[in-house]
Amino acid sequence: MSSRARMFGSLFVFAAAIRAIGYPTIFTSAGVHLPYAGDAYYHLRRIWFSVARFPETLPFDRYVSFPDGSQNIWPSTFDWTIAAFIRPFVDPTDQAAVEAIAVWAPVVLGATTAGLIALFAGRAYGEGAGWCAGALYSILPMSFIYSQLGMIDHHVAVALLTTAMLWLVYEVFDDDDSAETCADAIVTPSMGLCVAVGFSMAITIVTWTGSLIHACVLQAALGLRWFWTQDRVEARSRAIEFGVVQAVAAACLAPFSLGTHWQAYSDWSPLVLTHLQPIYFASAAGVVCVVQLLHDRSTFGRSRQRRTASGLAIAGTAGLAVLVVFDPLREAIFSASAWFGDGEILLDLASEMKPIFAPRGILELTFALERFGAGFFVLPFAWLYLAWRAFKTHSRAQWLILFWTLAFAVLTLRQWRFGNTLAVVYVILLSAVAADWFPRLRRRMRLAPVRPALEILVVTSLIVGSAMYMSAFYRPIVQMSVRALSSERHRNLGPLHPTKRIYDEAGRWLAEHSPVTQGYLDALLLPEYGVLSDWSSGHVLRYRSERPMIQDNFGPYVGRGSFELAWAYYAERREASAIEILEGLGVRYVIAGPMGAGSAKGLEPDAMAYQLWTASGSMMPISGGRDGGSLPGLSQHRLVFHAHTLPPNRRLRGLVPAQPFTSLGIWEIVAGAVIEGHAQPGAVIELQLQLRTKSRASHVYSREAVADESGRYRIVVPYSTDTEWSSDVRVTGLYRLTSQRANARLAVFESDVLSGGLVHGPQL
Repeated sequence: MSSRARMFGSLFVFAAAIRAIGYPTIFTSAGVHLPYAGDAYYHLRRIWFSVARFPETLPFDRYVSFPDGSQNIWPSTFDWTIAAFIRPFVDPTDQAAVEAIAVWAPVVLGATTAGLIALFAGRAYGEGAGWCAGALYSILPMSFIYSQLGMIDHHVAVALLTTAMLWLVYEVFDDDDSAETCADAIVTPSMGLCVAVGFSMAITIVTWTGSLIHACVLQAALGLRWFWTQDRVEARSRAIEFGVVQAVAAACLAPFSLGTHWQAYSDWSPLVLTHLQPIYFASAAGVVCVVQLLHDRSTFGRSRQRRTASGLAIAGTAGLAVLVVFDPLREAIFSASAWFGDGEILLDLASEMKPIFAPRGILELTFALERFGAGFFVLPFAWLYLAWRAFKTHSRAQWLILFWTLAFAVLTLRQWRFGNTLAVVYVILLSAVAADWFPRLRRRMRLAPVRPALEILVVTSLIVGSAMYMSAFYRPIVQMSVRALSSERHRNLGPLHPTKRIYDEAGRWLAEHSPVTQGYLDALLLPEYGVLSDWSSGHVLRYRSERPMIQDNFGPYVGRGSFELAWAYYAERREASAIEILEGLGVRYVIAGPMGAGSAKGLEPDAMAYQLWTASGSMMPISGGRDGGSLPGLSQHRLVFHAHTLPPNRRLRGLVPAQPFTSLGIWEIVAGAVIEGHAQPGAVIELQLQLRTKSRASHVYSREAVADESGRYRIVVPYSTDTEWSSDVRVTGLYRLTSQRANARLAVFESDVLSGGLVHGPQL
């Protein structure tokens, strides 16, 4: 076995073992649990769909942004490829078997990336750097996040594909051959590499459209290489190489992009696969041809300065002219730029889109230290050292790695998820410096041991500090796995944090106890009703319940209309207006937790979010609102399920336990039975009904009404007392109505609650 094969194989096994440490919590007797209640659950939905209906994909999903449905903004490449690998080994109707294999995809891809990084680092900086880079990447928390067992997300594939793409461009940069004529340039060995680069760019973009950023970084590097050549003949070869890369990328992207039409996006948006991507690359190839012809036939090509100035001027003028003249493209690009701005609400809520030094909106160094270790703060010095070395050796290929590192370090400072890409070159740069430092250290120790000893002390401190911070990241994962191995009860809890686990419970309850909706595996069928919850739990709720979601983790990027109505519902202060919103959306069930639609920030104390979660649908005094007074209680929202994060040995009083515990409820929308009766004119009638849930919560549903001048009172209630309308919530006894010193008991039938029927109340 060659040393390279031994390096790749050893690090593949090591990295895979690290990524599988959560195995005891992922595989349980209750089925497969995923480590996060986010995007992985929607990837798993699409994988299951493609396996069940192979070779179909799910380009339009009616279970997203119900009732209108939405086109899928993620390309299907990642999910369909996994489904294609799985299908020969499972029964297409066995969902559990599909899940059991699919959860290993990120482990395999992540371990492959570790091996590839080792080979790449070994190629660029020596075998010692390769071993060090692969080992460091294997244990680095930032790389673990997207490649751990069960983390089915296209970003793990992006890390692998962009590493391969960077290596290919590195080889292009390392080849300094040039040709006298265009015909000779086309048949040089580097042309095969350029074709591979263009193909890799296309594959990466059709895996995640955001990878256009990665392609543009390499495009800029290739352009600088073209402009920076001293020799006019060499510049021609570089221009041809640049053009071939762009042309191949355009040709490969065209079948996936041209002819597509998006309902929610411009046909020129960079956020999804549109006309933009292939035409952009084709235009880049065309501009290169025009500029190079100008350089070949005029004095503009005689010097590097003239080539650079004329090339940038032509490209800049052409790009500016297109933006000025072509309004749809300009508007699409400006709209997409909000992805890095602060104007979109999802960017303020999604943690992965926050800066790495401010993941919760405030300066916080611990987050970066836990994911990258103390070496993150050494990276600038490592970059400068390797830049000095590349300058001395005139290595354009190593300058490419430094250029890539600089670009994604800046992007990671803006959105920490780009650390997924930065982690690759981060470990390569640190390993390159270490591989250069250790041999010199041994020699210097014999000559003057004081300074090397101090260096060893500093490096040891960095390693120990990194280990301490990184262990804080891994500790809860290891602890949960150890508990799961020692106790079947802990194993069945899965890896989710309790605040997200209760959403998993809610989804499973809906699957068992709510009416089945059609079309989960057939996008042509329209589901009968939808479910409304906060945006961050939509994917896990959809997968567990197989019910349509009004909003989900896609936020406003799919079905902005449904997204905005969801937020309007939770902010609404009047139940009648809230019900109108729900009826327009076709909602039958509402899930209410502490976040409302996604954030309770700025809501009034009497907003529906608080009426459901804090008051549990009952009358309750409030303070701080514009109107003051009390919450009136809800008449058409019926609690049918309740979950909380309280440990089993704790008593629960009321539906909302004290922090740091939390709870949520599922509310069924009903017509409400209308209780009408008579009392003294102006008398206050108090209504109460005792509720109990399987979560051991007890609650008194209470309302008030005032008799009018004729002595007539009217109260609409959502609960019946004659039958079991929920497997989770029970009523204790009958309604109790009290007025002054008079009181009475009243039964309410389920048929009246569902139809809005009239119930004759007692004379009080």
